[in-house]
Amino acid sequence: LQFYFNKHVFSLEQAEYAKEEILWSNISFHDNRPVIDLISKKPNGILLALDDESNFPKSTDQSFLEKINFLHANSEFYEKPRMSSPEFLVKHYAGTVTYHVRHFLDKNRDTLRADVMQLMIQSKSDMIATMFRELRDKTVTKTISKTSGSIVTMKPKTSTVAAGFHESLLNLTELMSKCHPWFVRCLKPNNH
Repeated sequence: LQFYFNKHVFSLEQAEYAKEEILWSNISFHDNRPVIDLISKKPNGILLALDDESNFPKSTDQSFLEKINFLHANSEFYEKPRMSSPEFLVKHYAGTVTYHVRHFLDKNRDTLRADVMQLMIQSKSDMIATMFRELRDKTVTKTISKTSGSIVTMKPKTSTVAAGFHESLLNLTELMSKCHPWFVRCLKPNNH
């Protein structure tokens, strides 16, 4: 979202000022694309590595940490802690953030058990029942069998929290990119 904001508020608006020959002071800003790539770019972004490790039954938070330490050791935006603590650091545009990996995999695998989902679908509250029915239907894929032509219901591999977050963010940015933001320009500053 910060990248989208930078693009529209700084890059595109300043290009418009130059095109219209408006006098202004150029505003410099950090391009946070490299940090976004570190976190989410295929095939080795941190979120993708987290999902990858979450699919292995015997993986641990430590194996996840070792994997991203190996994958991103050369990145200027990634840093291993000085001591062997279970954490890593990402140098965001606003500063360095420390991420502790304790329970990362458990939190990422946070799934709703089938019996709990079925119980919620049977709720007497229409809103609760509808909400969980929609959630169940979203996680089931229906395809047409090539051999018989009948509809086959398949349950895909369990989605992770990181995958859901990533998909949600991509949907939001795609929706925002279809919009045409407009900004009010002040040609004569009001010092009062």
